[in-house]
Amino acid sequence: MNLNSAIIKVCATALLLLNAVFASIATARSSSDLEKDSSFSIKVTREPIFPLRLKTEGYTKGSATLQLVVDQFGELRDALMIEATHPAFGKAVLDVIYKWKFGVPKINGEAVAMVQNLQVHFEASGSVLSYSTGANVGPMGLFDRMTRGISVYRIASIDEIDSIPLPIHIEKPLFPVEMLKGEIVQKAVFEFYIDESGNVRIPTLRENESTETIEESLLVITQDALMQWKFQAPTRNGKPVVVRVAQPITFTNRTAITANTP
Repeated sequence: MNLNSAIIKVCATALLLLNAVFASIATARSSSDLEKDSSFSIKVTREPIFPLRLKTEGYTKGSATLQLVVDQFGELRDALMIEATHPAFGKAVLDVIYKWKFGVPKINGEAVAMVQNLQVHFEASGSVLSYSTGANVGPMGLFDRMTRGISVYRIASIDEIDSIPLPIHIEKPLFPVEMLKGEIVQKAVFEFYIDESGNVRIPTLRENESTETIEESLLVITQDALMQWKFQAPTRNGKPVVVRVAQPITFTNRTAITANTP
């Protein structure tokens, strides 16, 4: 099953897989590059099962949106439910998604790691109605349905959680100080999810606040370090939730890296 994709835009680099093992292959991309000749494909799927419990509760259809990280070898590295008409629909997809096979994501013919949203549509009469991929869907996309009493899952915004998650463990990026030039201070903002266990998921570069382009190797090493951060589990009304946060990072040749917690 091949599907055309719209790729999430970032300012200074393509959405790189955030593991050091892929750093040597990752290539910096501008947002304009991401608009050219991009491809994302699904080769093999295993159809998720319409949740039986929801059938008995009267559901006849539903949907779930997951955010996927597919590396430059076509391997699925992470999958996170970001919204659903009921969390059981998202769980049904997560139960089978790692058995799917993906094509190698490409931009201008070059293999890259990619972050991609996947929407799965269910109907009770025929299990899954359809799949679609596309650009990032905001976490508030289903909010209007909540007002009608339908059970809806969505990730929380930072102002909805009970308290700002405090870091339990911060892993400093390990890179040579000489990678930073002179006295220049360079700044970037990364976005990532903190899941119900306090783990960092799918960190991506949101923007580069410096006038000069930050070396890609710094960004990749920083992303790899962020994957090892641990936070207090975020909660909303006392219940664990997933929240998306922005993390400013400052690079200097003296301190190597400083970070203000979300």
